[in-house]
Amino acid sequence: MASQEKPSLLPPLENLLKFSCGLELADVLLGSGLLHRSLAVIHELNVEYSTNVSSSPLVAYKTCDENKFQIIAFNVGVAGGSSVLSPTLEPNPPEFNFLQIKNSSFSINKEAIKLFRSLSQEYANLFQSKDPASKALIITGLSEGGWVASLYCLWLLYHINQSDDKLPICITFGSPLLGNYGLRKAIQSRSGWYPRFLHIVSNGDFIPRTFLSSTANNIYKPFGTFLVCSSSSSACACFEDPDSVLSVLAATGGSFDQMLKLVDYGNLLQDITDQMIVSNSEGVSQPHGLSQMPKLTDYEKLLEDLTHQMIVSNSNGVSQIHGSRGDPLRAGIILRLDAIGITRTQEHKEEDGLITDMESRERKNYHDHAKRISETIKKLVEMKINLAHLEWYKKISSIDVPMSYYDCYKKKPFCRDIHVVKYVRALTKFWEDEVKEAETKPTRLGTSLPTRLLCLIYGGTNYMKMVEPLHIADHYKRSRTSYRKEGRSKHYKLLETWQDELDKGGYRRKSDIRDRTATMTQDSCFWADVEDAIILTKSLKNAKAVGGPEESHIQKLKKFEDHMMSLIDGLAVSPEIFLEESTFMEWWKEYQTIPELNPSSPFNNFMKNKLYKKYI
Repeated sequence: MASQEKPSLLPPLENLLKFSCGLELADVLLGSGLLHRSLAVIHELNVEYSTNVSSSPLVAYKTCDENKFQIIAFNVGVAGGSSVLSPTLEPNPPEFNFLQIKNSSFSINKEAIKLFRSLSQEYANLFQSKDPASKALIITGLSEGGWVASLYCLWLLYHINQSDDKLPICITFGSPLLGNYGLRKAIQSRSGWYPRFLHIVSNGDFIPRTFLSSTANNIYKPFGTFLVCSSSSSACACFEDPDSVLSVLAATGGSFDQMLKLVDYGNLLQDITDQMIVSNSEGVSQPHGLSQMPKLTDYEKLLEDLTHQMIVSNSNGVSQIHGSRGDPLRAGIILRLDAIGITRTQEHKEEDGLITDMESRERKNYHDHAKRISETIKKLVEMKINLAHLEWYKKISSIDVPMSYYDCYKKKPFCRDIHVVKYVRALTKFWEDEVKEAETKPTRLGTSLPTRLLCLIYGGTNYMKMVEPLHIADHYKRSRTSYRKEGRSKHYKLLETWQDELDKGGYRRKSDIRDRTATMTQDSCFWADVEDAIILTKSLKNAKAVGGPEESHIQKLKKFEDHMMSLIDGLAVSPEIFLEESTFMEWWKEYQTIPELNPSSPFNNFMKNKLYKKYI
């Protein structure tokens, strides 16, 4: 009977880069053929340069354009790289200052930075301004070449103006650990970056384990997703938790003699692909058959093995695992460790330390994540309730007296004006915390931004328009100094700066283009400008005999006139500012009596002719 080609269960390649979870991405890459093609490009690179070693650079690269993706492969040692890997770290290398987090530092292996600098000097074209890629971009490298691939991918992630679903992916084979906890934290802080790194490691490869015992407390920390492969069982398993990765790398290291053997990743992956993989939601793989450990020099066979296996979601076989009945998490961990050849104790239900530690970490990570989500939802609900109270307060403020909610809050003629203070404080605390957290995460404004940051800025801007006028009222109630210069909170300044950057980067919202009057004055510092104008006007009237100051005050007041008229023309002020007892109208009554002012200016004409009564 002729064999029929089975339809692919994999998503289209153009959707490949949309995964936000490293475990999902590993499964897709394994079956898509990209891992094999990446290794093939690395092999082609080695062949090209092996014939002329003397003239080859320290770092070599090759670009391969395919139909729907582009591969950039790196390799080191073509001209004779380091024979001994040094664990020395370089703190805060300037080439990666964009990773700097406030009140934190990071370190990268000194040899890796040296290789990256050599790359930038030899191949300046790789570091020219990058336009958004039309194809999926894969950055790959073998051994120390994986160092270069990871660093170049980090550079690209920052410098390419790219949407989240087209960020490049880095695939390394047998690469040493790159940096410390600070580096991992910096990468995690960037939205969408952490899952872009997939590291393939064989249990017979010494290079990825070089720095495991360099210090007692493991200064080197992994980042990204690790696909750990077993050459003896032709199976693999995925791990993302950094401490679990370190434990698994240590447990699968083997003897010293075994670790000195070169690993053929291509053959190893081919062996795994030829087996049947039964995978549960924990990323577990169970081999259908076994193969002998091949004598290998690269990762090609390993990738080929993995590709030909079928990945099936299964939850029925969990109870068959010794000592894990009724516990899917523990069963999943055991299956993963069994798949890559890590033995465990089963007699008398004695708990294996590695399994127990991994289970404990994963449960803690899950509960911590669930707790953060729960707390975030609770805060958001409270924030929306407080904002609704404030919006209602604004709506009813002018019912009993002809003044704006700014004036009611400042003068507090009613009990409701006192009660609303608690909503203002709660909202301020919420947004101060949100801005403080966002400030610690490095973000390149003006490029494609994560959705959460966009929501933060847009939501923060709306909060600022509603709440900052009330802080201005508090400021001028107790002080006559300039609010903009001395009274404005840092979180307001940051929100305004971020919004300005978004506007420059083309993120201007349609709601900012007005065809009717604003319900809230768009300039959150409008009332501060009014209060300053009142101070200038009174100072001008009280110092008529003085020559110098009057000119300065008049110029400032004329600038305020122009600003006011631009807001009015743009329908960017709320009609409530024209209520009879508002602070703005009180200023106007004083201001129009100053003879030095131009009575025919557009603003004066607008006010004297009472055109504001038609301002709707």
